[in-house]
Amino acid sequence: MVALIIHMVLVFKTKDKKIVFSGDTAPSTNLNKFAQGAQILVHEV
Repeated sequence: MVALIIHMVLVFKTKDKKIVFSGDTAPSTNLNKFAQGAQILVHEV
């Protein structure tokens, strides 16, 4: 069995904020990397 796991992460940066949006995902080290230092994180539960 082969499983394809796709994580969707959107990152928006302004001069003083970093906002990260994540789709429905299992725990992900990549999401942790993208969200590092973000002031706002929006994700599904």
